[in-house]
Amino acid sequence: LCSSKTHRSLLMMLSDCTGATILSPNYRRPPEHPWPVPVEDCVASYRWLIEVGKLDPSKIVFAGDSAGGGLVVATMAKAREEGLPLPAGGIMWSPW
Repeated sequence: LCSSKTHRSLLMMLSDCTGATILSPNYRRPPEHPWPVPVEDCVASYRWLIEVGKLDPSKIVFAGDSAGGGLVVATMAKAREEGLPLPAGGIMWSPW
């Protein structure tokens, strides 16, 4: 399964190219933790960034590849449903 460890080189390249600070949450994954647990974990991470970390949502971008791309869309939809301010955008590489 993919994780922040398997994608470390991609994450570092993104950081180097953009100057961005990257948070890669270790959300719980299927099959041990079925849907919607991964979405709930990602929304909790986002909520932490804006409420505890005091980060401006307009300076946050979600990104994910494959199933993670779908998770970007689902997380943004859930954040909107919960009344959270939306991030600046989402990047999806080959979602689903």
